[in-house]
Amino acid sequence: MINQTQSRHASNAHGIGRIERLPVGLKIAGLRAPNPEGQSMAEQCQAALDEGLKALQASGYSLSDVTRVVYLIADAASFPTCAPILRHVFAESEPSVTLMWVKKLAVPAAKIEFEFCVSEETNAA
Repeated sequence: MINQTQSRHASNAHGIGRIERLPVGLKIAGLRAPNPEGQSMAEQCQAALDEGLKALQASGYSLSDVTRVVYLIADAASFPTCAPILRHVFAESEPSVTLMWVKKLAVPAAKIEFEFCVSEETNAA
């Protein structure tokens, strides 16, 4: 079988996120707040979701198409402040979720980062 994975950087103003086209869908990794310095985790969460929405829209999708979300967090104590935002954004689509607590993220001031997956099989109907 030929590997049909294609990768490119997300087309947003800050260059945040890597978009990978997979044979069964789409994966966007590295989504975080563009300017996390001085932001609370909830503010970073909203900014990262905004970046994710831009990347999804550039590929013809929306947040409701996301079938899997990976949360990478560097501050477990502050993560509950993101719950109202995440509940609102994913209330109807209810993607599967993986939460990973890491010592630090690639950007030192970042407290949260996302990875979104979209399954083409879900959208084929």
